Amino acid sequence: TSRGSTTIRTYDVDQCGTGTSLCGGEAKSLDNSWPKAHNNSAHSLTGQVLDFWAERYGLNSFDDRGTSLRVFQMQDSQYDNAYWNGVDSIVVGDGSYSTGNGYYDFLSRGDIMAHELGHAVEGAIGPDLLYRQESGALAESIGDMAGVYFERWLESKGTMNSSAGDWLIGEDAIHPDSRHANEAMRDMSDPKRMQDPDTYRGAYWLPTESCDPTPGNDNCGVHSNSGLPNFPFYLLSEGREGVTAHGHPFA
Repeated sequence: TSRGSTTIRTYDVDQCGTGTSLCGGEAKSLDNSWPKAHNNSAHSLTGQVLDFWAERYGLNSFDDRGTSLRVFQMQDSQYDNAYWNGVDSIVVGDGSYSTGNGYYDFLSRGDIMAHELGHAVEGAIGPDLLYRQESGALAESIGDMAGVYFERWLESKGTMNSSAGDWLIGEDAIHPDSRHANEAMRDMSDPKRMQDPDTYRGAYWLPTESCDPTPGNDNCGVHSNSGLPNFPFYLLSEGREGVTAHGHPFA
């Protein structure tokens, strides 16, 4: 698929060998009759996210240079993640619910795809934040902001109505029959519901000052601590009265 000078190529892949090596073939559909529905979702959503950035911000691809994209949709890997590779590719997990050990289904969902391309935009034409500690939490929050904004945009186009308008991240990727049904990866309107902080150094805040960032500690809590900027973004968007954890009223 092409968006102007930008080409999107989607690959049906398994994780092979060790490390981050991927193998597989390009998932092509000349008549839009995709043999695997989640390849279609990953491919079409990537195109829609590019359309969103073009319409709302005038961007030509994620870097405003028309750079082409690759989308790798994992199959039979039980991979519970999606990520931007920092160059030109999104890798989308297939989830581990089918094994009985996890609760994610395929992760090719609107807010997740927009989140990952939010990382792409932030890295290419934004501040390119260091992905660790507090700056990494802000990078994750920017991705979440892109995710919910994209779903609002889809809703305005009449192409999404199931859970559009909410402030949840990744809820559609959680299998409805899992023990975590009706939950989400994060809740921007109430971060503490998912055990993420809504206040600096408040409940659920993961200390970063003396933390050595590693993959094992989520680079010092970048996903959890994203609740801190997520909550003010929600308040600025929707408006609400309340009292902070430190006793200060806000409206």
